[in-house]
Amino acid sequence: MSQVKRLEARQSGAPSERGTGVVHSGPVVRVASNDTFGFATAYGVNSRGQSATAISSASSIGDKYAKAILSSTDGHGLRCDLVGQFPTAGGICVDDQRRVYDVVMVAK
Repeated sequence: MSQVKRLEARQSGAPSERGTGVVHSGPVVRVASNDTFGFATAYGVNSRGQSATAISSASSIGDKYAKAILSSTDGHGLRCDLVGQFPTAGGICVDDQRRVYDVVMVAK
């Protein structure tokens, strides 16, 4: 089950661009990830002829894939596809006028 969180995006760019300084916000939901987790068990005989067992676990944190639908107070919207690992990620957003934006997210 995906957990819904909120994302706030600030557009920046040339002063002549519509949207400079506009804040978009809205829900973002993780739709997939490639995290892995597993167990391993080994059985054998020790040097005294007694049985021996070893158990271990391993995990790998992979990329998270998320989608966001954002809106701004000026009535415009963005649809975003994002991928990455905390605290960094990237992706693309498309506004309601079909302009495409590259997204780079970094933790402050």
